[in-house]
Amino acid sequence: MQIQKKYLITWIIVGVILLVSYYLLGGFTKVNLTLTESPAFYITGKKYTGPAVGRKLDSLVEATHVAYTKKEIEGIFSICFLGNPEEVDTLDILVGVIQNQKEEIPPSYIQEKFEGGKIITASIAAEAVVAPSASATNEKILAFAKEKGVKTKGVFIE
Repeated sequence: MQIQKKYLITWIIVGVILLVSYYLLGGFTKVNLTLTESPAFYITGKKYTGPAVGRKLDSLVEATHVAYTKKEIEGIFSICFLGNPEEVDTLDILVGVIQNQKEEIPPSYIQEKFEGGKIITASIAAEAVVAPSASATNEKILAFAKEKGVKTKGVFIE
């Protein structure tokens, strides 16, 4: 009887610690969605077409991030999904940096221009381990767009 009581108290303490940790990491934080206007911008990077999981994609993201940290390409590091990644088997992705103006690009990189207009920004103040998945966030973005009467172009930038 005494041992069962100790186990029960231990499990309650572990549960409270996990709940508090989840809270402190931002697990109960909601996704903030805003509709704003954006000027035209550029993404300089490398394109990838293929499956969502694989060494080729991982190495491309890693190599592009290394170039970003070495300041070979400057801007805001991003992964741009050209199309809704939840609706296709083969992804079209542009891994690179967002830039406000056209810049000279290093060899083997491409630069794509994105026209300005209405954009939906999703943000959440949570650690990645407890944040909602990208697919759940994309669903919220699409529902928000429908609610606001905004037609999406199927471009998702992380």
